[in-house]
Amino acid sequence: MRYFIGFLLIFVLCCPAFSRQFQKPGFVPAKPGAPMQADTSTPRSVSLDKKSLYLLVGGTPAKLMATVLPAEALNKNVRWESTNVKVATVDNTGKVTPVGAGTCQVLVYTQEGGYRDACDVMVDFMNTVGNTPGNSLNGGYLARQGNWVYYANPYDGMKLYKSRLLGPKDRIKLSNDKVSGINVVGDWVYYINHSQSHNLFKIRIDGTGEKRISDIDKLYRPATSGFENVHVIDDRIYYMGGGAYLRSIKVNGMDRKMLFNEINIKFFTPCGEWFYYSKLNDDGLYRIRKDGTGKTKVWDAPVGSFSVDGDFVYVTNEENAIIRIAPDRGRLFYAKNINASNSWIYWSTLASDIMKMRNDFKLSDTLVSFEGKDRKDIKIFVTDDWIFYYTFGKWGVPDGLFMVRTDGIGHQEFR
Repeated sequence: MRYFIGFLLIFVLCCPAFSRQFQKPGFVPAKPGAPMQADTSTPRSVSLDKKSLYLLVGGTPAKLMATVLPAEALNKNVRWESTNVKVATVDNTGKVTPVGAGTCQVLVYTQEGGYRDACDVMVDFMNTVGNTPGNSLNGGYLARQGNWVYYANPYDGMKLYKSRLLGPKDRIKLSNDKVSGINVVGDWVYYINHSQSHNLFKIRIDGTGEKRISDIDKLYRPATSGFENVHVIDDRIYYMGGGAYLRSIKVNGMDRKMLFNEINIKFFTPCGEWFYYSKLNDDGLYRIRKDGTGKTKVWDAPVGSFSVDGDFVYVTNEENAIIRIAPDRGRLFYAKNINASNSWIYWSTLASDIMKMRNDFKLSDTLVSFEGKDRKDIKIFVTDDWIFYYTFGKWGVPDGLFMVRTDGIGHQEFR
């Protein structure tokens, strides 16, 4: 009897007419051989709109957007996290704020299922001065901010590029115009645009927003009259306008003015509260305060070129000898080009070798020797622990760019 009752129960439950009474509302039975329908109500993945960010301490935060899939998922809530809050923080909307120099990751997790994605973040210190005095005096072809070098590319008509110092050596073109006088402060690159009337221009470090700062002054200068010096400090640009007057203008193109009544300036550089400058048809090196007071002739002899590093001032005389004229007098070697930076003086010899010496004249070293090779005129650019130099071919046109560490290691073409 028990076996009969059990058999009858199984038969009833398996009967199609009976089972239809227990189907859920809206249920459509699958046809034989049809694929199973996926559950679209729960998250299966999350992805970020950016895989990397480059930010500057004190600069503008960035926003990350997270997309949870499938689109029909009911719970699209996510959780944000920074792997190093001393480098960058992230809030619950995905806003990433730079805090200190370094690298970290910003992670996002789905609240349901714990799916995740990551964005690599690099934070660098922001320049407050657009370039060093020595680099600007050498034409400003190259400047550095953090891990990026911004430069006039001699292999592409001196057009504006940027490249990483560490990591992948991407060569990214920012502008299709020929440039010099490069300065970098924060999110902007400032430069003289040789392709557009030698006016002052600026462009964002990502290559967007190119803009003419002023169309009044044309900064073209013949080679015999010196380089088109440009210096960006805080929110002002200092440059030589028409008549070789020293002028300044705000980075937004406003408040253009002449600094003082000095004309025929050949080279100039700001350093602290002072401007140092040489003049056309006038032997000597001068300095004057930014407010126009305290004008002093600090060197009363012909000046070929000069460089300033804090309290240390160097000139080359008509014999191409380097002479330290402040804080006390001292004589170095013969040089074609000089650049003083971070308590060292760098120069190219008459044979185009690159040398360095500490400002107390107690240590010296050869960084690059061209013995047995073609010797060309060069110009040196110092960026903390790396030296860059341009070589010049016929008619003084830059035709190469190289780099070497300040300890003489890692000499290579920057191409």
